[in-house]
Amino acid sequence: MRDMPRPYERYRHFKGKEYQVLLLAVDAGTGRQSVVYQGLYEPFQIYVRDLEEFMSEVDHQKYPDAVQKKRFQLLEKKDTPVPAEEPAVKTERANTGARNDPGPKPVKAEATKVSETEPKESGTEGVNPVLSAFLDAQTVEEQLEVLRKGQYSLTEKDLTLMELWLDIRSQEGTPEERCRYIRMVLQERKKYQHGR
Repeated sequence: MRDMPRPYERYRHFKGKEYQVLLLAVDAGTGRQSVVYQGLYEPFQIYVRDLEEFMSEVDHQKYPDAVQKKRFQLLEKKDTPVPAEEPAVKTERANTGARNDPGPKPVKAEATKVSETEPKESGTEGVNPVLSAFLDAQTVEEQLEVLRKGQYSLTEKDLTLMELWLDIRSQEGTPEERCRYIRMVLQERKKYQHGR
């Protein structure tokens, strides 16, 4: 019996193209296992195929010129890329529907300490910690809490960046009025999220 396909293993289809297994999945309704795999050629399409079919032999009556015995042939282990050890990741922020973005961006879970002698990353000097906490918040509730605690330390620039982040029109008025408007927008989003 053949070994089960595993993530990161590379296979050659009997028609010649190469694929990489991403994961094995189970159909919740039927309990049947499937293989999720990706083409290693443009446009890098992702496919799902029943495990039994993935592991099957080529129908040599239908494809008499096929050289390969199996539909998908495992490439030699030395050809299979081994995933490097990566640190645990968390998401920078949840996609709250506030912006049309591709979703959360992975970031390292453990922040590295920058020593006095190391140069700081460009553009990070002088960032208001309240703004940083707001942008890193995972939920609307967290954003509201950050705004409540730190509203009096926010500058005009911080408020403009928050409005851009939330994809709302920049407001005129005092910082207190702008904070109140941002809070109102967040409360509306929270209300509609819970209503879904």
